[in-house]
Amino acid sequence: DHGPGLTESEMANLFQPFYRAGTAFDGKGFGLGLAIAKRAIDVHMGTIRAENIASGGLRITMQLPLLRDGAVSPA
Repeated sequence: DHGPGLTESEMANLFQPFYRAGTAFDGKGFGLGLAIAKRAIDVHMGTIRAENIASGGLRITMQLPLLRDGAVSPA
């Protein structure tokens, strides 16, 4: 996004169930989306991370392993 980004304390809690960062002013949502995404990605041996970007905003990066013949590839 292109918002103000998050503080370090907000970043530490971002993937916790029912957590909503202080910048979530619109009153919509329950703080479950990123917690569900993290759990699903963890189950598939992937990673998800959040970082503030220099131009402003937040970047969420997800990585999932490539499967070949039923085995996890190191790529």
